Amino acid sequence: MPRCIAVLVAVFALAAAGCSSPPKPLELEVPLGFGETWEHFADIADRSGFRVDPNGTDRGLRVFVSRWRESPAPFGKGVRTRLHGAFEKVDERANRSGREAWRLEFWVERQTVTDIARGFEPRESDWVDQGQDREREQILMGQLRLRYGQELAIEPAGRTRRP
Repeated sequence: MPRCIAVLVAVFALAAAGCSSPPKPLELEVPLGFGETWEHFADIADRSGFRVDPNGTDRGLRVFVSRWRESPAPFGKGVRTRLHGAFEKVDERANRSGREAWRLEFWVERQTVTDIARGFEPRESDWVDQGQDREREQILMGQLRLRYGQELAIEPAGRTRRP
């Protein structure tokens, strides 16, 4: 009987782990060199409160990770977010301009505190993954498009663009 319970617990644990979906990053093609693309992204991230995490960021591997941006609150309302970015060179023959361009993918990871007693001083184990912060991602996308001289096209939540 204990073995049966152990097997059921293992099955449920694997199923729960499988429910966590991978991030769905926003993409932006930037017709600049890597250095400029990286610096603009890092600057906007910093101005938005996403300080670079030197332990997770590797410019050589073209990976950006910010430190956690925490917003403590009582009654289980504490939130923290972290920005992830990845840079990939676009084939010059495939891009529209015919010159060097980089594809920037980014997403904002979101976690909350579920223990109502630990809102202001949560332990690492108190944080629970809550997927992505889509609103923050859209704000960053708008800032990036403005910085890179692209058209600003942010759709209000729940609305679709009419032809």
